[in-house]
Amino acid sequence: MSGIRLSSRREPNPGEQGNRLITLSRVGPRDPFFSNVGSLLPMNGDNNSTVFTDRSRNRLTVTANGNVKLTTAQSKYGPTSAVFDGTGDYLTAGPSTGLLFGTGDFTIEMWVRFSSIGNYALYETMALGGPGARNTGFVWVLESTGRLNVFSAASFRGASSSILSANVWYHIALIRTSGTISYKIDGATDSTTFTLATNFTDQNFICGCLGDDVNGYNLNAHVADLRVTNGVARTFSAAPTGALPLS
Repeated sequence: MSGIRLSSRREPNPGEQGNRLITLSRVGPRDPFFSNVGSLLPMNGDNNSTVFTDRSRNRLTVTANGNVKLTTAQSKYGPTSAVFDGTGDYLTAGPSTGLLFGTGDFTIEMWVRFSSIGNYALYETMALGGPGARNTGFVWVLESTGRLNVFSAASFRGASSSILSANVWYHIALIRTSGTISYKIDGATDSTTFTLATNFTDQNFICGCLGDDVNGYNLNAHVADLRVTNGVARTFSAAPTGALPLS
């Protein structure tokens, strides 16, 4: 009975009042790597709220910029998603050593529904105190071709073979395993892989634009369940079928 906790009270002795009580309480799914989660943004809350809560153990400070907000217009498994309108909307979070990847494995994932296809910044690491030069970090982008790519140390590293479309919810993941980057789209591993073993020392991130240009690569999409896992290259063969675990 996985996921079910059973508790009971003894049968009363003869003459005692009361009935035997059995209580079934559902325990939600648990993440075996939750201690490695550097940030977890379910993007849940009240419609039109600009409060974004980090549900990882780090409880990062998340700052909403521009018009980014929660909306009930589109959602995946929660009541809301974050909507970025393509003009100056972005989120920043950190600093935290939980976002410092070093040379280790990591997984960055999110649900995303693009309102149109263009050049968009999905996730960028940022140095303490401001934008990184991308020599100590990277930016994960969608290109105007509909392909995912990574920019680091002055060059694009490898476009996905898969082409994404507008108005479709996708679960996308960027994974580094022993210095090799791969993409997953709805659980399927894209054929593109490349080596990127750089020591990433940034401790902040920005979602929705470039760290050194808030008007560059502005995201036009809905986003939900953004999760950053540090030190673990997650393996999964299908997209999540429910909200991400909070413990």
